[in-house]
Amino acid sequence: MNQKVELTKRRDTLQSRINAWNHKADQYLSTSNIDEEQELQDMLDQDAEESGQTDAEVEHLADQSAHDADANTDTELESASEATDLHFQKSTADALSAENIQLYLPSSFAMTRFPVPAAKELELQLGQANDALHNLRIALGKKSFLFRSHVRAARSQQRKTRAWSEVSSVDADVRQQARIYALTRRKMIVLGATDEILDRYKALKYADLKISTAIGTFVTRAWVTEGIRPGVVGMSHHLGRWRTDENQGGGRSASALVRITRSGTGRYDMRQVHGVQPFDSDDPDSKRVWWTEVGVHQNLTFPVQPDPVSGMHCWHQRVRVDKAGPDDRYGDISVDTERSHRVYKEWMAKTRPAPGPDGTRRPMWFDRPLRPVPEAYRFNRQE
Repeated sequence: MNQKVELTKRRDTLQSRINAWNHKADQYLSTSNIDEEQELQDMLDQDAEESGQTDAEVEHLADQSAHDADANTDTELESASEATDLHFQKSTADALSAENIQLYLPSSFAMTRFPVPAAKELELQLGQANDALHNLRIALGKKSFLFRSHVRAARSQQRKTRAWSEVSSVDADVRQQARIYALTRRKMIVLGATDEILDRYKALKYADLKISTAIGTFVTRAWVTEGIRPGVVGMSHHLGRWRTDENQGGGRSASALVRITRSGTGRYDMRQVHGVQPFDSDDPDSKRVWWTEVGVHQNLTFPVQPDPVSGMHCWHQRVRVDKAGPDDRYGDISVDTERSHRVYKEWMAKTRPAPGPDGTRRPMWFDRPLRPVPEAYRFNRQE
């Protein structure tokens, strides 16, 4: 109780200092000027919290984890209205708390208006950026620890649910620190930070990666997660559908328009012209398409690799991951078909000709989703 009283006193003191600060600002600046130049700050806040590239993309992973945690929790609110009321109350309380009230600093105005205070604030913003990055590293490290020690080690649904709740709590801190850093960096730009400073304090964002296989490359995005073993790249081969004609080919709501060019003997390059876009059709929902990306088609970059025992295709490939170059674009694909045929021959050399020891095409103990009748496995020498 004493700690709560002390915290309340400190918050009241802070509130008084903020009120005095803003009152003094009113003496030197007219309200119209503040409202006019505050638009810059509003733009920064909106960019950082809603649609900014620097932190919105970073928040994607944390939001996904939080969503998974919500899906696994065993406590639910009684109604949607109760959840809405609680969220509104919490948001209102946070907005009115002294530590969240907006202060008028040089970064709220044009840099040329207060050059000397702007230089001093820039030093403070550099310290804020360092603190945010430090706290972000700690939060990410804690999240990684929780995955290894709690989530993976959980042997019951109850323990796993509690573990995900802890991860969700850390995710909130990750989002908060990423948001603080993103807004701080934008203020540094307003305050006239040099290119050297901005190069040191880079924007937080996903980077496109180039995946190299035995016969080609494709450019995609990486999502680092504790859900997959280090050194392993996982990618769905059901995504990345494409078409070469605007109105023909794959479904327009799930495929990208691409251009294919031949750059050498047996070598082909594919580049996306545009992703999914709203279009006219008999279905009125086709005009409401809001997504643009459909993934990257990786199948073309994998050669045919027949398993020496079963003859089935071996999907697992050894790849190399590099940062995409300045000329690379998301969705770019390059394939060497002649190299693909050579790799196929190398794998075929490892196989043995049919029939097998029991006179079948392939072992019958290999299970399949749609299993043929036993007679289909028998090898007919006349073939």
